[in-house]
Amino acid sequence: MVSILLNRKTYNTTFFISIIGLALGLTSLIVITLYLNYELNYDGWSPELKNIYGAGVLDEVNDKGEWTYYCDSRMGFALRSGMPDVKALTMISVAEGRGQIGVTTENNSFLEKDMLDCDSSFFDVFPYKFIAGDRKTALKNPNTIVISESLAKKWFGTKEVVGKSVTLKRWNQDKSISYQVDGVIELPAKPSQLRFTAIYHSSGGNLDIPPTDLGETMPCRIFIRLNPGVNTERLQTLAYGIYAREMGMLYDSRRNHNLTVRNKILAGGFRLQSLKDIHIHPLQGKGIMNTAAPLIGLSFLLLLLAVTNFTNLSVAASFYRIKSISVKKILGASRIHLMLQILGEVAIKCLIALLLGCLLSVLLLPFINDIFQVSISLKQNINLPVFVLQLLGVFIMTCMLSAVYPCLFFTNFSPLGAFRDENGSMNKRQFVGNSLIVLQFSITVVFIISLIVMTMQIRYMQKSDLGFSPMELLHIESPVNSRMINEIEQLPGVKYAGVSSQKSNQEDDFLFETSYEGQMKKMFLISVGYQTLHALNVQILQGRLFSKEYGLDSENAVVLNKAAADLLGKNILGKTIYGGKDRFPLTVVGVINDFKYHGFEKKVSPSAYMINTHIGSSGTSHLLIKINDREKMMVIGKIKGIWERYYPGYPLRYDFLEDEYNQLNADHERLKNIYYIFSIVSLLLALIGLFALTTFMIRQRLKEFSIRKTLGASSATILTMISRKYLRLVLIANFLAYPVVFFWANNWLDNFAYRIHMPFGAFIVTTVLSLIATGITLAIQIGSIAGVNPVKHLKSN
Repeated sequence: MVSILLNRKTYNTTFFISIIGLALGLTSLIVITLYLNYELNYDGWSPELKNIYGAGVLDEVNDKGEWTYYCDSRMGFALRSGMPDVKALTMISVAEGRGQIGVTTENNSFLEKDMLDCDSSFFDVFPYKFIAGDRKTALKNPNTIVISESLAKKWFGTKEVVGKSVTLKRWNQDKSISYQVDGVIELPAKPSQLRFTAIYHSSGGNLDIPPTDLGETMPCRIFIRLNPGVNTERLQTLAYGIYAREMGMLYDSRRNHNLTVRNKILAGGFRLQSLKDIHIHPLQGKGIMNTAAPLIGLSFLLLLLAVTNFTNLSVAASFYRIKSISVKKILGASRIHLMLQILGEVAIKCLIALLLGCLLSVLLLPFINDIFQVSISLKQNINLPVFVLQLLGVFIMTCMLSAVYPCLFFTNFSPLGAFRDENGSMNKRQFVGNSLIVLQFSITVVFIISLIVMTMQIRYMQKSDLGFSPMELLHIESPVNSRMINEIEQLPGVKYAGVSSQKSNQEDDFLFETSYEGQMKKMFLISVGYQTLHALNVQILQGRLFSKEYGLDSENAVVLNKAAADLLGKNILGKTIYGGKDRFPLTVVGVINDFKYHGFEKKVSPSAYMINTHIGSSGTSHLLIKINDREKMMVIGKIKGIWERYYPGYPLRYDFLEDEYNQLNADHERLKNIYYIFSIVSLLLALIGLFALTTFMIRQRLKEFSIRKTLGASSATILTMISRKYLRLVLIANFLAYPVVFFWANNWLDNFAYRIHMPFGAFIVTTVLSLIATGITLAIQIGSIAGVNPVKHLKSN
């Protein structure tokens, strides 16, 4: 009777453990499915969007071909006239800087980021829903604007705003221009590539008139709306032909007029992409699969771990039924009948786990949105019928995976053998059970070592010497008046103030040709102010930094970083190099250490720093102000006062360079957090699987252990006897995981120009931790039977 009660209690406990474990594995897959649905649902808010395509150009940048979606506006006019299948075409200006625009209404001033400048045909291409105003006439005239419903309420407090006026300042130094509101639109709930709250048609954008000056380039994004049923392959060929002809003629004309031409017509260098393809498989940058693919792999690994755990526990928990199943087989129950019975039981458990996984996923949605930087909503941007079908597919797949081994095991044994040799059947089952334990712990070890490697690399990036200090640096991104900088320099609490053309989260793009001792070298040119390098607290290797005490610093002085100095040769200090197409002489007054202004993923490029005389103030739209942290709020308040005097109607926006720099590692931090969760869940699943499995093993061998205790064996002796087997299995799991995790982790580390060496100590630590966790789990199990009276148990058997 005692044995039966123990078995029943153990079965109930294991039932709930297996359900929870499977639910955790399913939750990971459901979460990734929600994320994928969100990403794949981009630009799916209207069926008309399937006929809209964007243009991409393969351009030669820094001596290598790179795709970009920024086209010369001349291409827009050429495509419009040369492609009869184009129903409508629109061009959107590439806003400079961060696209922050000062907006002034009757009573307030705002600084808005998400505003686009377009031509007059925008709403002929994109089918946005108008709440107020007329789509046919909206933006047809210059200096008109269409705003979102939320912006209408923010600016005016009402949706009835058609005909009202606002003034816009694109940059703080620009004049205010009055715009008339032509309409109010409803922005789609589903995600879209074009993220804006207002779109305006400016008179100075020149997107309705082809450029006439050969040297002028109006970069823009081009979107075309095709007639339904167009042969897109033929269209691609036609579009490339127009591109090669038009841009080739432009480049030839520029050369004939002695203008510098850096661009080339590259084979296959113009492409039209559907809106969905632009998001999923972008020509420029990383697509969603770069993020989603490893996450899909991780979620399937975790689900496999959960299914393995579920299967192992289900078979172990049902092992006491082997005699009842044997009786059914002897009485004539068919194999199919038994399989259907087992499959039905598994399906019920999987359904409970799936419902629990759905509940957990919904509760975790805010956390998911924060990790992936998205706004997933089951009501607004997820196609529920499709999602339900996906869940059905997950349910069927999980049932099949979970039922395969139980069906094979319980329908293949000999019923007579179960009565004659129960231990023999047990030994056969233990082989598969042991194999599943090895698989579980192997997956767990992969997660844990990966997490340790990621943590060490991120800690290395946080603790390493950057070569400069982003601390206490206020960053204002906007062209500024030199008189204003002088005022800011005099404020109490301000240590340094200087401009720069360089931004931490953007690559340098001004490639500079230099000549030294007859050799031509290329490096990046960074335009700075006198105090910029002081504010960054760069490390001086040789010479000095710029100073107003040296009158010629603004004319012919240059500071090189170590990479540039190494490129030109040793002992470069005090030497003269010749820069630019005019070959103006520059004296090297200092060499500074390479500083990782753009993070750790890319190697520091050879760079030359010059006072902004040769570039002009338009190239230095970043103001860096080094302030005393204890006087921070007072200094910021005074800077705001100075800003309002110089740039009324354009609110000040600032950031701290330290926060901007930390954003460079934000994606890696998010990935580390995901691995942290996966590691905890996988370890938990492996341990509870081991716990439940050893519980059944102990129950099966209670009679044996009772005899050993009666003969004088201690609990420690029994623990050693049991542990030897399972610790050996965990060691095997570790050794099997090593090559897999080494390959993956090394590939991930190769994404960094500055990285740690493969930490082999992580392998040792993970192995020791897994052995300790296994030992503790087994010790708890042995402790649970230590107090059982062996005589009483032998009597009950």
